[in-house]
Amino acid sequence: MKPFIVTLVALNFLGAAVSFADDKAKTEKFESHKAEALKRIEENMGKMAEHKACVTAATKPEEMKACRDKMKEWHKAHKKERGHHEDDHHE
Repeated sequence: MKPFIVTLVALNFLGAAVSFADDKAKTEKFESHKAEALKRIEENMGKMAEHKACVTAATKPEEMKACRDKMKEWHKAHKKERGHHEDDHHE
């Protein structure tokens, strides 16, 4: 009976170790996804600030259109970098 209890205790510890390793992997994966999301947000916010400055400085419709065209090109290039197709629309 004693070897059976020892085996159960050992299996319990083994299960806890596996669970801990799984939790650690999930936490690391979450942290990685979170870091990537924050990186994209910062990049997008920087680009929006640049676009806002361009629009603010515009004094003619042509200058405003140039701001829009520049932003449109950035969006197109950014989608390609991230693997999106031009026809994909997110609503």
